[in-house]
Amino acid sequence: MPLSEEGRATIDAMPKIEIIGELNKGHRSRFQGDRFDYLKRRLAEIEETEKKEQQEQQLQHAQTDLKLSEEANEIARAANRTSTKSYCVSVVSLVIAIVAVIISLVSQCTTKP
Repeated sequence: MPLSEEGRATIDAMPKIEIIGELNKGHRSRFQGDRFDYLKRRLAEIEETEKKEQQEQQLQHAQTDLKLSEEANEIARAANRTSTKSYCVSVVSLVIAIVAVIISLVSQCTTKP
């Protein structure tokens, strides 16, 4: 006996846990024959949908992770550029300080007491 639309609608409206419960009952289930077979197909559809949703979520998380990694990489590059500039300024300051010390020493040595 083919499954009626009403029978399909009843099974389609069932939550996954209830479908699993009916399948676990086996021959004691209120669904037998074509309805029991449809229960199996419906559970497979639900699980496939859940699997696809999980894969989509994982893909979205991976895309978010990639975007965050790219942003962190750019921040690190900017910090590296700033560090390089700071290093150059420090070297120039050190050279200026050394030149100032030399000028000071020369001027003290050249002055007559």
